[in-house]
Amino acid sequence: SGQAVIVLVLVVAIVVLMFTHVTILSFSSIQTSDEYTSGEFIQMKAEGYLESAAIRYLRDSTYTGETLNEGAYSCTMEVQNIGGNDRDLTSTCSRGGRARTVGMQAIYNAGVFEFSAMEQR
Repeated sequence: SGQAVIVLVLVVAIVVLMFTHVTILSFSSIQTSDEYTSGEFIQMKAEGYLESAAIRYLRDSTYTGETLNEGAYSCTMEVQNIGGNDRDLTSTCSRGGRARTVGMQAIYNAGVFEFSAMEQR
């Protein structure tokens, strides 16, 4: 009878440890997933503001960029001259300690701007 109680206590302790371990792993994976989603959202904002900077530059050739704050996000767009009418466009968005930077180039060729693909920088 005493041995049965000891075995029962050990089985209950093992089950409690297993559930605790599973719970800790679940919270860890939720936090990792949230960080990934946050980084992807910042990346999308940076890409959107890069497109906005390109459109603004096409409408106004004197546009050199700006910084916009949207809630907890801060995004800075820059348009730099890389020679002639060619431009390098960069957008950096950040929230908290996370930031993403994307860029592309606008090359002026025969009266038309040709935009390179966006790239993470």
